[in-house]
Amino acid sequence: MDLDLSDRTYDLELQKNVLNSKMTEKIEVLKKYERAIKEKDKKIVEKSNQVEEVNKKLKLYQNYEASYLKEIEKLTIEKNKLLEKIPQKNVSSSPFKDLNRKEYFEIKFNNYKSEEKHIFGILQKDLLDYQNYMNIAMKPRKLLAEKILIEFNRVLNLISMNYEGKIYGSYAHNMAVPWSSINIMVVNKNDLLVISNEENIIIQKQLADKLSTVGWITKLQIIESNIFSFLTFVTSSDLGEMVVDISIKSELNTSSLKAVQLINEYIKEYDILPPLVFALKTILKNANLHTPINGGFCSYGLVLLVVSFLQSKLESETKGSDKSVILGKIFYKFLGHFGIYFDYQKYVIVTHLPRQNISKEPLQTEKDLNLIQGQHELMIVDPLNNQNNVAALTHQFMNIKMGFLIAFMVAIFMQY
Repeated sequence: MDLDLSDRTYDLELQKNVLNSKMTEKIEVLKKYERAIKEKDKKIVEKSNQVEEVNKKLKLYQNYEASYLKEIEKLTIEKNKLLEKIPQKNVSSSPFKDLNRKEYFEIKFNNYKSEEKHIFGILQKDLLDYQNYMNIAMKPRKLLAEKILIEFNRVLNLISMNYEGKIYGSYAHNMAVPWSSINIMVVNKNDLLVISNEENIIIQKQLADKLSTVGWITKLQIIESNIFSFLTFVTSSDLGEMVVDISIKSELNTSSLKAVQLINEYIKEYDILPPLVFALKTILKNANLHTPINGGFCSYGLVLLVVSFLQSKLESETKGSDKSVILGKIFYKFLGHFGIYFDYQKYVIVTHLPRQNISKEPLQTEKDLNLIQGQHELMIVDPLNNQNNVAALTHQFMNIKMGFLIAFMVAIFMQY
């Protein structure tokens, strides 16, 4: 009850601040017109009809000011009533009263706030709040993604009615963030078969030609590497200036669409997966390691990394833990494991399929098991194709590890 009242009071304070801001803006405009009249600015009041227009606006903003003041007064009264209902702490019982500096610091840095339960509880609340924030922030962008897919398929149909675009990746399993690209896969809609390399090249060229003439597309280019090639472009401002990556179904990306269903099954199995992924994506974004092009993680690779950790550690790390701290504890342990202890040159990340019998330690210790073709800094086995290293482009894992370490250190000291 006390928490609800505090939250309501906080919301009212925010509303009050917004109204104050709006009122300040209106008053500035009001003062501008007052000065214009007083100084008889020839540009504004030279003609009588201009004076009349200024007076109308002056009166209008005076009415605005009065209505805002009434609204602020009403909110202040409501806030004070709520504050009266919240029990006030006895200030005289404060443990810091009449203490010297030595005693003060001993209490501050040795009290309950240093306990893991307190740290994990704060982390869990912040992670869940951030998840809710992201879900709200992404609603309009998801609608735009659907609209972009419709517009893209219209262009694709000009080439052939046999193909269609399907959204995969973060936008398909609802773990997209504002900086996520919209991933669209071009497939044969009649049988969903793999498109041959020759056909792939032809479709990509035809698409590039058609898309270059479309008004809602900017910055169109073809990205090529030894592993893959894809089209990328940015939508116009009325479609949110969103980055869109277009791939054509081939032997190299056959698991991309299946991965959507797989991740949705992981989310059903681990309800703490989305808030963990949202937070980790933000850490990577701040380090500019959120895309494979920069040597960072692709979304699928990050999800598999988290799921592998959950399959390996969830039961042992949370046994006997209060439900109110499990998410915070797992996030804290994940950052510590991959920020400090994990040796990416020695271990292979293996993620089991949902409902599969899981060994106690899914992180394999031998890289020469031929689980994946080739050797890389970081190796994450694709559970849908054990010959595919999902982290083949993630060549900046040392920097990613440093990012996790910094986040881990921040989590340690956050209680102070």
